[in-house]
Parts: sequence; C-alpha cells; structure tokens
Amino acid sequence: MFFNQPLGVRQYKITKNIFVKLLVSLITLGLFASIGCSLRIGEKPAQNTEINLGDQVGCLSDVGTVLSQFLNGKIKDKELEAFGECVIFSIQTFENYTVGEKSEEYHPKEIRHFLHQYFLKDKIISDAMLEQMMNLKILVLGGSKESITRSELSEFIKIIEIWKKEFVALNRYMKVYNWATGIEQQEKFSVSAVDAAIASLKVFVVNFLGTFQGRFVQYHWNDLEVLIEEFRRFALNPHSETSRPPRHWTLLIQKFQKLSFNTSESAIVVEDMAPLAKEMVDGLGLVIKYKYFLKGQKIDQEPGLTHLNNWVQEAYRLLNHAVLRHPNERIDYSDIHEFLLALENFFVFPLSLTADDIYEFFPKIFEAILTPKPVDRSSSMFLKKSFRRDFLLEAISLYSDWYEIQSHLSRYYPNEENVRGVQSQDDVWFQSNISLNPLDAKTPISDLQRIIRGIPPIYKKGESTVFLVEIKKAYSYQVSHDFFNLSQMNLYRTIINLAMRGYAKEYDPKSTMSSAMTAQELQGLYEDLKPLGIKVGLLDPRSNTAGLRSFNEANLFTYASDGLTLSAKMSFEEGMLLVGYLWSGSLLSKTLYGHLIQRCELGGNDFRGQKKIFRSCVEKNMGELIRDHVNTMPSLQKYLQSLDSKSLEIYAKDLLASSWGECSSEDWVEKSELNVTSVILHYVESVMTRFNLDANPFLEGSEINAAIPLFTGFIQMMGESVGMKSMDTQLVQDVFRHIVETGEIPEKKSWWKGLRHNVQLWRQFRSRRGGQWNPQLGRGHITSVFASIITKSMKQNEGAVNCKVH
Repeated sequence: MFFNQPLGVRQYKITKNIFVKLLVSLITLGLFASIGCSLRIGEKPAQNTEINLGDQVGCLSDVGTVLSQFLNGKIKDKELEAFGECVIFSIQTFENYTVGEKSEEYHPKEIRHFLHQYFLKDKIISDAMLEQMMNLKILVLGGSKESITRSELSEFIKIIEIWKKEFVALNRYMKVYNWATGIEQQEKFSVSAVDAAIASLKVFVVNFLGTFQGRFVQYHWNDLEVLIEEFRRFALNPHSETSRPPRHWTLLIQKFQKLSFNTSESAIVVEDMAPLAKEMVDGLGLVIKYKYFLKGQKIDQEPGLTHLNNWVQEAYRLLNHAVLRHPNERIDYSDIHEFLLALENFFVFPLSLTADDIYEFFPKIFEAILTPKPVDRSSSMFLKKSFRRDFLLEAISLYSDWYEIQSHLSRYYPNEENVRGVQSQDDVWFQSNISLNPLDAKTPISDLQRIIRGIPPIYKKGESTVFLVEIKKAYSYQVSHDFFNLSQMNLYRTIINLAMRGYAKEYDPKSTMSSAMTAQELQGLYEDLKPLGIKVGLLDPRSNTAGLRSFNEANLFTYASDGLTLSAKMSFEEGMLLVGYLWSGSLLSKTLYGHLIQRCELGGNDFRGQKKIFRSCVEKNMGELIRDHVNTMPSLQKYLQSLDSKSLEIYAKDLLASSWGECSSEDWVEKSELNVTSVILHYVESVMTRFNLDANPFLEGSEINAAIPLFTGFIQMMGESVGMKSMDTQLVQDVFRHIVETGEIPEKKSWWKGLRHNVQLWRQFRSRRGGQWNPQLGRGHITSVFASIITKSMKQNEGAVNCKVH
C-alpha cells in the first residue's frame, strides 16, 4: 500500500525568525515567479535557505485542546479562527515549498511527514488514521485514495475557509448543546435560544456536508469507528480513555439509520448523509429540550405543560416520519430493540429499565392499549412483531385528550394562588352512586365535569400524597378542585382510560368514564404488568392475585366505592382513586422505611434486596412515625397526637397485623409489608372520613348504618364461605354490626363448633335488634375493624404463594 512507500520529499529548513521570514518569503516568491523553483524528491536544498513560520510552528499540536474547548463551549471565536488559519497555513506552506515524486500530486505519507516535522510537534498521525483521512478525502474532494493533487489541495483550502466560518457560527451555541455543562453552571436558556441553536446546527450540517464533492461515494460506518478511535489517540493523551468507546457512537448511528430510514446499516452514500444528520439533530434536540425544560419540571403547571406539549409534538413528528419510511408503515420491534440497546450506552432509561426490559414488557401492553378497536385478547396479534403507525396515531389521540383537559385547566386556573376553584362547604362534592347518573360524556371536558361531580378533592396544592379529611372540613384546609388537584385527577383519568381501553370489554370510546372493568380483567392487566412491576419494585413476585385484591379494595375503600357484589365492576372513578391511594401509600411507606432503618436493627435482604427490619422495633416506633408524617390526614394525626406511647404502639401493632401475609416473619418486617400497611392506612382513613358526616371524632350509629350498603356484597360472599347462605338485608346488617362492635370476622369452623358459634351469633343478633343500637366508635377501634376486613379480603384472594421467589 502507499503508506509503506519510501518518502523522498525535500523541504527548506524552517525556523521561527519572523524578520527573516518576511525576507525569505519575498525572495522565495520571486524565485517561484521567475523559475517555478520548488524542492523535489532527490534534490538537496541550499544549506543557508530558511523558511520561517513564526508563531505557526507546532500550531496543529493543539488540536486536542481546541476540540475539547470547542465541545464544552469554552473557546473564543478568535481562538477558533486562529486554529482554522493554522490548518490553512500548514497546507499552503506544504503546497508552496514541496513537490512530490510527481509534479502535480503527493503521496499521503509525504504530507504526513511534512506536518510531523513542522506543525504537529509530538503528535503522531498513525497509518490507520492516515488511511481514514484519505477515505474522508474521497468524500470531500473526490479523486483517488492513493494521492492528493495540487488542484485538490487548492480546493481543500477553499473548503476549509467555509468550514472555519461554519464552526465559528456554531460556536456561540456550543454551551446549549453541552447540557451537562449548561446545567452544572445553571445556564438559563430560553426556548427561542434552544430552537435557534438546533436550527443553527441543522444549517451547519447542510453547509458542512454540502462541501462534500464525492456525491455518490459510499462511506462505511466501520471506517468512522476506526477514525474516531485513531483521532482520539492522536488528539488526546495516547493512554487516556474516553467516556464512550467509538463503537458506541457508530453503533448508535447505524441503528438510528436503520430505524429512521430503513436503509443498510453498514454504509451510507454521501448524498444521504444530510437527511440522516438532520434527523439526528432533531433527535438531539429532543434530548436537549428534555434536559433543559422537562427534567425536574412539573407537568401539572403551565410552563411544564407547554414544554411537554411542544416536546411531544416534535417527538411524534420524528416517529411518524420514521414509521412512514418503513414497508406497510410499521417498524419491527427487533429494530426498536437494537436501537434501544445502542441508546442505553448513553442514557439511563426511566425506572432503571434496560433495553431488554422494554423489549420484553412493553410490546404486548402497547398493542393492548393502542389498538384502535377492542380486540380479542387471545388474538395472534399479541405476538411481538412490529409497532404500527395506527398505534402512533392512537397514542397521539389519547395524549390530545389528556392535553385538552390540561389546557382547559390552565385557562381557567391561570394563577395557582387564585382559589377560584374552591367551592363552598355546602356544595356536594360526592355522589355515592354517580355511575347510575352519568353525564353525557362525549368530550374530555365532560370527563372533567364528571370528576368534579363524582370525586371529592384529594390533593392540597403542592402535596404529593392524598389528602384525606372529612368532606365538610376540606374547605378549611383549602383542599379543593383547583388546578393542582384536577391535574392529578386528569393523570389518573388517563391511566385508567388506558387500562380499560386495553383490557375491559365494557369500554365505551364515546363515553370513556362510563366504562368499567371486571375483577378478572383487572387481574389480566396485573398479570401483563407483573414482570415490569417486579423489575421496578412495585409488585411482589410472590403474589399471584394482586389484581383481584385491588378490585375488592377499589369497590370497598375509596371515596367512590359502591360496594362489592358478585356482579360488581370497578368503575372509572373507583379506578382513579385506587391509583391515587396506591401511589400515595408507596410514598408514605418510603418515608416510614427511611426512618425505621435509622432506628432499628436490620436483618438480611428481602426479595428486592432491601434490608429487613426487626419487628419489635417497628411496632415500637411506627405509631410515632405515622403520627409525625401523616400531615395529609389531619384528623388521624390529631387522634394519634392524643395517644400515649403505649397506645401508639398498640395502634401500630394492630395496623401491622393487617398486612400480615403467608410470607411474613415473626421477627422481621419487609419493606413490602410497610407498603401494604401504608395503603391500608389510606383505605381506613378514606372510609372513616367518607362516612363521618358530622366531622366529629367518632363514627356513630347512623353513620355506621350508612356504610352497611357498601359492605353488603362483601358480607354476603364472606357469609357463603362459612355456610351463611341466602343472607337477607337484616342478616347482613346483623353481621356488619357484629363485626363493627366486636371486630370479629366469621371464620369457617367444624360442624359442631360452627353450630354452637352460630347459635351464639343469633342470640347477639336478636339482642341488638330488640334494643336501640347507637354505638359511638373511636378511630382506633374503627382502624382495627376495617384492618380486619381488609385482611379477610386479602386472604380470600391470596391464591398460591411461593415465599421462596427471589
């Protein structure tokens, strides 16, 4: 190859004397003009002839520093221009003072030798880098890979002049592109500035690639990988390591090219480089805008909402263009998977998921919730094949519904300090049977109206956990259907809409909030989500019936619950509140766990790798911690503040007992048990505040009677399990009153014990019927009673449990 050919170029000796430089330059130019004198291979230069480069000696050796400062936005325009002049001067000097073996062309190695001697100091251009530079030369100048002609050198100087201007124009925006530096320095960039930066980068790409003259030359990405690696060694310390191996960069480009254009991954033609580069700039723009305008921002507030909508629209446009370029307007999931594998070398995905996780978990769920029309769940379409454009259109349509409500809220609640959404305490916020009287919900705004009518406000501005207080007291705590609360509700509305859309047969796309879900449908959703839930630590791998339990809880323990019967379904409002309670409970359990691990003895790891906590210490401290951290349950907090330390410990013990499961330990408490306990705390307080109509510290006879219809179905199902069949209304009331007074849940016993027990029950039932039943039950008693009911409900749906799952 030409890299191994002998070098015979002869040059003048070059010194730094600037005064001699001017004189010698004039003499040399005169000689060139008169006799065309240049040094040729095999000639011996005059011994006393000197060519002075002044300050340009070794100027190319700063390439690493210049590049680093440029990428970090720390180089001045003058410094960048000076480096460009250095490049131009080095080429002109070579052209002026050397001649190759052939009068009109040079071997690449001849140029390298010249640069090493005068412009690069200790920088070494390796053979591999020189070969890749010649590959680029063909793209930029055309011609042969074996040599560079004088005319090509002259043309290259003109191109470098263009490049220099383009890099200087781009320099003003480099801080914007480098978001890590920008965020670290707390740079505040406006949307218009970022848009200008992205537009400038696109212009740069077009102008830069527009100088490439080898229009139909094919460039292989493997060559780019070698070039990056060799340039890293050349420009930086040979022993230094970069944060990203070159293979990661080329792999990302390859997979992006395949995903966006459905073209060959191995190479690209010059004329296709600009479209690919512009698409990549659009993708980079999404990352930049996410870093500056979305990360850490609240999408339930006006600025975050506007940024999110702009971001989503840009992302949709980019994805839509990509899908349209593929046959049948669909992209194979395998191509998406390969792109995600390349992308995870640069970014950490949300929830610490991996590309493999996303490929394994999401396609089936995507197909369920994004199919335009309800389909049979057993259909062969649920084979992970491809992402279709109709999925994308459905996704943007669903997003638009969510955004329409958010925009409506933004218009009517423009100022968060404005309490225009606070209604008087006499307004009816809750209707126990709203599903029987649905609004004519044909638009997303109608959904919002139904939420306001059917669900009392559960968020106070700025609070992340659900605010549970007696409805009549909500006004005094400034808990209202304002912008913040309704934004949370809109988020839950969207989640439940997706769930029902994908899994409920009783889904009405024209009136989404009239849709409902059966227990088995909710269980099916949980089964599809279980692998993902286990991965991110939200679901217990040892539980196989979480969906069935959640169905019971939605029908019993939320503000919108309408009771649990054999024909019960989870209404839209019940589902929304269930999600809110579950999320709020997880936040509370995180707080409790963080304090307990500081106070208590720790044991081994649980199935999530989190430390177990000594049970007796949890029982001793948890009541106090709940008291101190349930600010969003003010009535409960007030009650707990009235208890002494011993009573607090008893309260915590009873509450913990409600989360006892097949895998629980006598000595240790797992984080998962605290999750259950925290959610149960929300359930109990929800029931307490819902039925405590006079907002005093007790539930009294009339209030307890009001709760009976809610638990009728549960009591009937429980009664059937212990032999109490055909329970009429009176018997249901008798059993409920018995549970409330004694805290005893009927259990199945042997025939003789069951008979004797039932005789005793009947006697108690008759005595309550004969007298006036007007109990006054405090919060502690109600907590233990409803915790027992919850425990019973959980056990009924527990199913097979494998405590050895890890």
